[in-house]
Amino acid sequence: MENPIISMAQAKFVVISKHTRSLAMHVGNESHASFHTLVCRFLENDQDLFAAVIAPRDNPQRLAQRIVSFISAYLRVTDRATLEQEMLRCIESHLRQHALNAPPFPTR
Repeated sequence: MENPIISMAQAKFVVISKHTRSLAMHVGNESHASFHTLVCRFLENDQDLFAAVIAPRDNPQRLAQRIVSFISAYLRVTDRATLEQEMLRCIESHLRQHALNAPPFPTR
């Protein structure tokens, strides 16, 4: 058995698929008054699963672990460590791309 396949579908989404099942996920930064987090939300067949995994913004490794844990409830994962590393690369790539495309902060 092989792990699910991860691909960057669009600028904002990563698609994880295996056989006929497919999940899309979106990773983003969220800031609140006293904390900053990384949040990943999931879609299946373009329907919101109303599920999210959260980790501190400075810990994308933890987010990758939590994402793989969530994914394994939907798709068979045979090698969690490898999938976590692939997911971490996708998260870091997405965050770098998002940072490059974000409008600059206004200067005073």
